Amino acid sequence: MRIFFKVLFALIMLIIVTLIAVPFFIDVNDYKPEITKAVKDATGRTLTIDGDINLSLFPWIVVDLGALSLSNAEGFTADNFAKVNAAKVSVKLIPLLSKTVELDTVILDGLVLNLEKNKAGKTNWDDLSGSSKDTPSSEESTTTASKSASPALNGFSLGGIDISDANIFWLDATAENYHIENINLKTGAVEIGKPTTVAFSTTINAPSLPNGKADISLDTIIAVDMAAQTLSLNDLVLAVQDFVLTGEVNVSQLNSGSPAIKGKLAIAPFDFRQLATDLDIKLPPMADPTTLTLIKLATDFTASSKSFTTSNLAITLDQTTLSGDFGVTLATQALLFALKLDEIDIDRYLPPANDQAAASQKTASKKPVAKTDDPLPLEALRQINAKGTFDIGKLKVAKINSSNIHLEIDGHDGLVKLSPLNAELYQGHYKGDINLDARGKTLKVSINELLDKVQVEPLLTDMQGEAPISGTTMFQAKLTGDGATVAQIKQSLNGSGKFSFLNGAVKGVNIAESIRQAKAAMSGKKLPASNEPVETDFASLTGSFKMTKGIVNNQDLAMMSPLLRINGAGKIDLPKEGIDYKLKVSIVETSSGQAGKDLADLNGLTIPVQITGTFDTPKPSVDMAELATEEVKSKASKELGKLLGDTEGDSSTEDLLKKFF
Repeated sequence: MRIFFKVLFALIMLIIVTLIAVPFFIDVNDYKPEITKAVKDATGRTLTIDGDINLSLFPWIVVDLGALSLSNAEGFTADNFAKVNAAKVSVKLIPLLSKTVELDTVILDGLVLNLEKNKAGKTNWDDLSGSSKDTPSSEESTTTASKSASPALNGFSLGGIDISDANIFWLDATAENYHIENINLKTGAVEIGKPTTVAFSTTINAPSLPNGKADISLDTIIAVDMAAQTLSLNDLVLAVQDFVLTGEVNVSQLNSGSPAIKGKLAIAPFDFRQLATDLDIKLPPMADPTTLTLIKLATDFTASSKSFTTSNLAITLDQTTLSGDFGVTLATQALLFALKLDEIDIDRYLPPANDQAAASQKTASKKPVAKTDDPLPLEALRQINAKGTFDIGKLKVAKINSSNIHLEIDGHDGLVKLSPLNAELYQGHYKGDINLDARGKTLKVSINELLDKVQVEPLLTDMQGEAPISGTTMFQAKLTGDGATVAQIKQSLNGSGKFSFLNGAVKGVNIAESIRQAKAAMSGKKLPASNEPVETDFASLTGSFKMTKGIVNNQDLAMMSPLLRINGAGKIDLPKEGIDYKLKVSIVETSSGQAGKDLADLNGLTIPVQITGTFDTPKPSVDMAELATEEVKSKASKELGKLLGDTEGDSSTEDLLKKFF
């Protein structure tokens, strides 16, 4: 037995010595012509081996290649399909005897790969993949595979992958060309079921990219367990220019039709304006040039082939933070969300005021043309499939400030409901219930809104730069409309509402001054221009209205002030922004209020005032003829009362005068 082991040991040593000695006595480079011929016979391509081939057999089978190249397919542009400066592959010999593959680090340096597509759509690797007629049927493949399949490996490990300074060129005669340069990939040891580090970096050059190129790098720890069908990416860092994404990703059920994915992602704070400059992206002008200088994101997520959901979402945009949960069902594009925004000033992101003013001035300078209203986005409304809540702590938009906004959205199949819609603004409250129905050829709108205890002057001043009225308001309206454009909806509005204003003033109209001027004119006098504000004070202003086809009809306008009592009726044309109102103004017996003493002798006189014009330029006027009649009636009543001894204005005297006049 001892002799047997000695002989066996001697044989093993002989084999080892032989394996070590072979490379010293046999020069593999002498076989270059045979290798080149074999490649030519197999592929039709020419393999050029410029560098030396180094071979060792023990304890590692090592193939160390110098520079070599493979010729391109006929009819294509590049000189070579592929070339490499150096490559090295090492596999441990002894473990192969037990069906275990142990590879050392695979090294590839200076790879250049030229990929091309011609005008006919043929690529320069089609010939390498073989023709379809030479491809065996699936049944033949299965049979062949079953016959030739080797027993499963007992183990596999790889010392790592080291690819440096690689380049890929894509030349497409029918589309865009691009170049992926400086490709570097380095991994740690790769072993089934165990994690390994991955470091990758490259630069992509393409005409469609901003500034023509983008730098990309990826670092992570990757682990694949095929037995458990899981994959994980930990300590993930993906960088594109100054954009850096970090996080972790875990995938399970790899072989299923719908693998489950979950993880955490974060975008490190970055200056979007600087990134846009680096990428040669031109941003639109904004009122505040300091916007978009801070953006960051963090979220947990789950995903599958059916849905994508985020939780614990936190997005920062400058001084604004958006938080909450968000999900989408991929098949139906249905959105489900519950989001909160702490505060945002949207006006900062809109064009500068001078740009808006210039645009308005330019529009105003043009000659009037027939108004053509743009179509409403009916198709976009039909595509909305969303349900959720949206809360905003503070909001500024179009110069209007509001707070504690709550909105619930339910939209599907062309029907969008915004209800309830609540907000606090200008010391008051807003409630809304809005329905948009885009299921037909036109948009049907239903509005039920309430403004309560709102200070109307600062609201209108912020909204349009000036306020035609002041005071504390209550406004309620229920309206419906139908149309394909905003103008058509205005012309179709029907409904009703009511309003009240307390302790305010109507701007642009000083009824007391108008009466005083009219009184002087009747006496043949002309009063100097007044320094009083062009407004009419009131304690209350109330009324209700009905709207038919965009025409507001109000028949119960009532205003009370220290000087005046006003009753009125008239119409407002919303589509044309026109006013046609007739007011009955009565002077009350008081010395307070606007011009109270000057108009004391008109006490009890009812003065007719007509207001026409438009929202922007209302035109008040006093009906002089009717005013004269009223004054005569008033004086006659007083004189007749004296004659009849009725100093208190007995009702019998009033009845007599009514009949007379």
